[in-house]
Amino acid sequence: ATLNATDAALKTTDASLSMRIDELNATDAELKGVDDGLSSRIDALTNIYVNELNVTDKQLIVTDATLGSRVDALNATQYELRGNDTALGVRVSALEAAKNALEQVDVDVRQLIGSLNATDATMHATDDALNAMITALTPPMCQEPGGIKLVYNGTRWQCVCEAQWSGTSCASCAANYHV
Repeated sequence: ATLNATDAALKTTDASLSMRIDELNATDAELKGVDDGLSSRIDALTNIYVNELNVTDKQLIVTDATLGSRVDALNATQYELRGNDTALGVRVSALEAAKNALEQVDVDVRQLIGSLNATDATMHATDDALNAMITALTPPMCQEPGGIKLVYNGTRWQCVCEAQWSGTSCASCAANYHV
């Protein structure tokens, strides 16, 4: 009866652990989806900003070449360049803000990974403890002809041996005793 109760308790604990593992797997999948989504967004933003910077860079090269041949229009061009410089400053500030936000996301993801690793370690410790309990509750073989019966002493199983028999499974016969 005690063994059945212990078995039922272990099955309940095992079911609970299985549910926790399923929850962790779902969380892991969700985090991978978030990571994939963030990677896609980062790539898209990077491509947009790189393309815009490339276009702006090409515009500035053309503007610089034009300035060489248009010294008379230097003042007008100077105002145009100041406007472009301000726009680039705004874009750089936006990129820095995006970078800072992404760094925070990276920190958050690392913390979640750390939390998952801690949960994994706890689950491994619980699994090890359950395995030790299963091992402790598994009765030894009580072999005939020396083994009479198994008895549970509250912490472990013992095999009760006939006279002249010994060992954890009552398999050893005294040297001067013959079967």
